[in-house]
Amino acid sequence: MAQQIRPYAGIRSRDLAAGNPARRRRGFSLIELIIVLAVVTILTSLLMPALNHLRENVHKVVCATNLRQISIAMSMYSHDHYDQLPPTANLSPGDGIWEPHELMAARMPRSSHEGSWDGFGILYHLQYCGSHECFYCPSHTGEHPISRYAQDWFSEGDTLIYTNYHYSGDRDWETGMRRFMFRPASLIIATDGLRTAGDVNHRFGTNAAYGDGSVRWRSELAGLIDILPANDSSGDVEVEPVDDKYNQIWSILEGD
Repeated sequence: MAQQIRPYAGIRSRDLAAGNPARRRRGFSLIELIIVLAVVTILTSLLMPALNHLRENVHKVVCATNLRQISIAMSMYSHDHYDQLPPTANLSPGDGIWEPHELMAARMPRSSHEGSWDGFGILYHLQYCGSHECFYCPSHTGEHPISRYAQDWFSEGDTLIYTNYHYSGDRDWETGMRRFMFRPASLIIATDGLRTAGDVNHRFGTNAAYGDGSVRWRSELAGLIDILPANDSSGDVEVEPVDDKYNQIWSILEGD
């Protein structure tokens, strides 16, 4: 005698026999899928500006933290060196060299300071800064990301190393007079990179670090990209020597 097959208790036998569509599992139709994708796309486009703004704010905080570390390291160096600031070969009137646009460099082949370490690089070489990572801003999109120089910081050679921040130098850009850490609260130590337009880390201003360890957001420099030389796709940018562009920017910064 054949065994009788009984339907599942929750489904009536006539529904199975009739193939009732209400009782069968069904997926999304093509129209429904297109609608869902369209809604997701619209919501994403609405959220992206807010997410980008949030990300930039986070990057600004990290940038300010980096500059604060540099400022503290500069203060310690100055304390140990009779209120002087780290020397740089880029502001050397005795050698006929005056290139404030190159003050992003931490090591230069022509520099004779601390085995070619220069400016910020001296802070790293003498271990006032524990890590080279503090010299790079997460908002930087130009030719000098941290990955480009990751190995050079640990090498013994004299490879050129650029940072993402601009050292104010051990001499005044206009007068050439030596600068000291006498009034740290009003002495600007570093800002965003100013070598080219691509070295400006933030598009609506810049963080400026002062000798007392404070960092201030300077929104009045939001248009400095229009002042600086444009990028070169090769990364080897020929920048004009000291001129009114750089003095103009620094005059605005020190005017506060």
